Amino acid sequence: MRLCGLLSVLCMLALGGLAQDASAAKITVRTQSGFHLAVKKLKTSGGVIVLQAGRYGNLSVGPRSPRWLTVRARPGVTVNHLGLNRTRAVRIVGVRVKPGSRGSLLNVVSSRNVKLDRVRVTAAGSSLFSRMVVAGSHHVTISRSEFTRCGENREACLSTGWGAWRSSYVRILATRFHDCYGCDFIRGHIGRSLTIRGSTFDRAVPGPCGTAWECNHQDAVQISAGNGILIERNRFGLTAVGAGQLYISGQVRGLTIRNNVFFGTDAAFPDWIGWAAIVLGHHRDDEPHVPLRAVVVNNTILTGSPRPDGWTNSVFATPSYANVPQEERPVLANNVLGVVGTPERLCPLLNVSSRNVMREGTACSETDAVADPALEEDGYPLEHAPGIDQADPSWATPQDIRGVPRDEAPDIGAFEFVRPPSSTGAG
Repeated sequence: MRLCGLLSVLCMLALGGLAQDASAAKITVRTQSGFHLAVKKLKTSGGVIVLQAGRYGNLSVGPRSPRWLTVRARPGVTVNHLGLNRTRAVRIVGVRVKPGSRGSLLNVVSSRNVKLDRVRVTAAGSSLFSRMVVAGSHHVTISRSEFTRCGENREACLSTGWGAWRSSYVRILATRFHDCYGCDFIRGHIGRSLTIRGSTFDRAVPGPCGTAWECNHQDAVQISAGNGILIERNRFGLTAVGAGQLYISGQVRGLTIRNNVFFGTDAAFPDWIGWAAIVLGHHRDDEPHVPLRAVVVNNTILTGSPRPDGWTNSVFATPSYANVPQEERPVLANNVLGVVGTPERLCPLLNVSSRNVMREGTACSETDAVADPALEEDGYPLEHAPGIDQADPSWATPQDIRGVPRDEAPDIGAFEFVRPPSSTGAG
């Protein structure tokens, strides 16, 4: 797939800072008590703790020096609870968090400078839950990890904190989220700076708790407060009976959604279809807070089907945008949109609508077009696609979803079309 090269680059970037000093102290442990003794021994010096294969019940790292401590798991390591509490400068590599006799948690609380690489959080094969909580923490990076089958607890696979416990400078890179039944993949508040880049989200669908309102959390990402949110170069697959694949509401300022692809169906669940890709703000007309200065550019958004109330859009904006200054309203530019069937819930609420191609429905401006976008199954444009060379340069991203530079006449959508070299010579 064309995203493979992108993910490889992101994986290499995620590895920055994970290389170990050959002279660092290294302790290999086989038991929970051995782990805690090693943490105590390396509290001030830093070093490496290697977990031998086996099941560990409760592992924790508390306050320590700013010298980096790495916890590296060998294949076959399973942890029921891993807690990083009021700590700093900790790397966790290769740990699998999975329930034993009770649900499992990976907690990062009141901590800073934490890196988690190749972590797997799952409750597959269990009726319990497994989830990660990042609360009141700063500078947390999650890379090359996997979150799946988090449990029927109406919660989220990954929480970014809430209220006074919101986290800042959180990065989620090259991570796979899939098969979440009755829960969100990512949910919470952000203090300052959230980046979600190069990741995939597939199959957030209703589970045994049904489709009633008490179990309507099937969103890929739901953020309801924060400043400086960047969502780029991701692939969003099926989310069903949720507000949207991206549901961003409340006191949010500085939101950028660029170079992503959105799909509303999945062959594994033929009876489900996604309603909307992006929802900006609650649907209530009297919502006091809305995401301000949202910029949605160069995405390929194919999700969009009728909701139970009959509204049908790929992107929705709350009517409360009518109450904020024009310059604070969303920008929608250079996107491929599956459908704008309810234009009153989008078009008059925008600051700018420029050079978007709508497959069905209504154009929001004179520069938008309603046309077949002519795409391959993965969203890549065919050679005759109407969006080629037609993007608004003033809003175009410098690179596309794969990191390919856009030329002086950029394309609409997440992909920049690259013409194959012509073949010449006698045949």
